[in-house]
Amino acid sequence: MDTSFVAKKKFGQHFLHDKSIINKIVAHSCLNENDKILEIGPGKGSLTKILVKSKANIIALEIDNDLINGPLKIFDDYPNVKIIESDANNLSPEITNLLGNSYKLISNLPYNSGTHILTSLLTSPNPPKTSVIMLQKEVANNICGRDNKLGLLGAFFQSFATTKNLFTVRPTSFRPPPKVMSSVIKIELLDKPLINLEQLESYKSFLYAGFSAPRKQLHNSLSNGLDITMSYSKTLLSMADINPTIRPEKLSVNEWVSLFRKFIETQKS
Repeated sequence: MDTSFVAKKKFGQHFLHDKSIINKIVAHSCLNENDKILEIGPGKGSLTKILVKSKANIIALEIDNDLINGPLKIFDDYPNVKIIESDANNLSPEITNLLGNSYKLISNLPYNSGTHILTSLLTSPNPPKTSVIMLQKEVANNICGRDNKLGLLGAFFQSFATTKNLFTVRPTSFRPPPKVMSSVIKIELLDKPLINLEQLESYKSFLYAGFSAPRKQLHNSLSNGLDITMSYSKTLLSMADINPTIRPEKLSVNEWVSLFRKFIETQKS
């Protein structure tokens, strides 16, 4: 066996090989030849081989040099595919220039860094307009919400984008199979975000505080996370017309945004 093609744990590699899943990902991406696509972690190129049929311009970032000089070499002959050895956590100016100001993110993101990569891209000065991505099912549920519960990531992403859970993917669709289920989700930027870009970091910090004790009632979680008195916490919730005894996961994104705005207002006064 050629060990250079064996999945490496340090990169969180699980190679997608199920053609029916790959075709569903591409179908949900609604591609045309004028699109620019960013693929992160092409692996052995199973998804790339189908994406290339759209005639769109594909920029694929791969951190594993063994894959670039191995199975991904076949794309050297495709004029609309550019394979770049790069860590997707830090996009170079060269890559940003290649992407332009309108592109789609279509990827089976690495399990060990997918959330960080997605957050970095979506909050960058040049985010993808549409993302169709595979993540761990638990993370996907956090982003898209489930059973009337919305996680921290969902409350954050949905302040500037729509999120939709498309379908679930079993471990057998990968080699080697992961120990968890996966999901493919779609994220599309809102024309009018609920939070201004310059406030996103402050809003994210506010959410981390709000979810600091997710099993506790919201007034307790806010008090602990923001290091404010219980009285102040209850006043904020009253101003936003939110029940102080519910848990953080029960709030909608609109309620989180309203609560954040009340907090900012009281800080200014």
